[in-house]
Amino acid sequence: MNTILEARAVELFEYVEKELERIGMEEVLVAAVLTGGGARLSGMCDVADTVLSCQTRIGLPVGILDWPRTSKRRSGIPRPGWPCTRRGSS
Repeated sequence: MNTILEARAVELFEYVEKELERIGMEEVLVAAVLTGGGARLSGMCDVADTVLSCQTRIGLPVGILDWPRTSKRRSGIPRPGWPCTRRGSS
């Protein structure tokens, strides 16, 4: 991973760790799921594993019909204008 991007990723996950400590949830975190384009950067899960001291993986949206599967610009939240329907709903 690029040195600059890696340093920013470390800062990001250190911030997440501090927030978890602030709310008393640092001991509860056993795994993390990264979503969005940044999660797909090479080495991002490794940085999260190291800083957060937990297993990390990349997550994909599951159970949402009409999700744009071909886009490389995904996030955990549908963007406005994307008509998405949950499976099992009419």
